[in-house]
Amino acid sequence: MVLILGLSSTLNPLSGLTINEYIDLFVMIGSVVLVALLAIKSFKINRIEGIVMITLYFVYLAFIILRDYNIISLA
Repeated sequence: MVLILGLSSTLNPLSGLTINEYIDLFVMIGSVVLVALLAIKSFKINRIEGIVMITLYFVYLAFIILRDYNIISLA
């Protein structure tokens, strides 16, 4: 996602971002930082850390679904 957003923004510059796009951007940056912090200690991610990351992914996925069906509102 991070690479695709960067590549697409070089081809077609991003104009004013909405609140949803800012949230998605912060989630992507946060996930990269989280993986880097978890992997830096031993260059491996153990089972518990993997379960936490998968759980965070499903929470974010549920958030996106609820946001897109206007069940939750951010504005």
